Amino acid sequence: MTKATTAEQVAHYRKHGWVKVNTLFDPSEIEVAISHVERFVNSGADELQGRHINRVDGEINSIHRLQDDSWVDGVLHSKEMLEFARPFLDDEPVPRKCELFAKPARIGMPSPPHQDNYLFCILGGNAITVWVALDPAGEDNGALYYRDGSHLAGLLPHVKSFAPGTSQRLDDDVDLSKYPPVMPELQPGDALVHHSEIVHGSQANTSDNPRRGWTLQYKAASAEYDTARIAQYESDLAEQLEARGQAEQ
Repeated sequence: MTKATTAEQVAHYRKHGWVKVNTLFDPSEIEVAISHVERFVNSGADELQGRHINRVDGEINSIHRLQDDSWVDGVLHSKEMLEFARPFLDDEPVPRKCELFAKPARIGMPSPPHQDNYLFCILGGNAITVWVALDPAGEDNGALYYRDGSHLAGLLPHVKSFAPGTSQRLDDDVDLSKYPPVMPELQPGDALVHHSEIVHGSQANTSDNPRRGWTLQYKAASAEYDTARIAQYESDLAEQLEARGQAEQ
């Protein structure tokens, strides 16, 4: 991964809350990434439980601790990715975690509209997710959609979703009419960089093709966590895991 961040990309991100970066990873790098992800799915994921993994009809729908794979963690902390993330944060980037949203063919679950920072609990919300396509992603297989510019609204009210993989969703009373929906189409290696407070989600995958997305998350070094909000979120999550039969032993 050698692509430098451009001023145009940063400007788009600041205005819209997201930006598409074509071929952040080239085809050979994506082949390597897929091999490591598949190896982890077939072996390391066996040790995950509770909040760290969600399945649908026996297939993995999402993994929330993908950084347990040493290769993935190495990319997350790599000089190249830190340099790529820095301009979006206007600060030194601090790696948070990596996730896999596998959304398998025909059964991949939807993700309700939400803001990442309702889960991250970062004061001020200066954090990004770099969402890297491992498969083509479009409307037919549940690509990510954004409410354009909604990061400028600040943190919005959420309610418990009881949805595996995304435990919170935007409250139905929130008016998003001034923020039009957009759904960028991606090819493997393309990436989306989005702000932690942009409203986004995805539909179910009813197609015959998977829609795997690998995320790398960073927060600004100067941004601190809201410990009170973390405690409330953990309580809400524990309730949902219990209701879904996913409470850790």
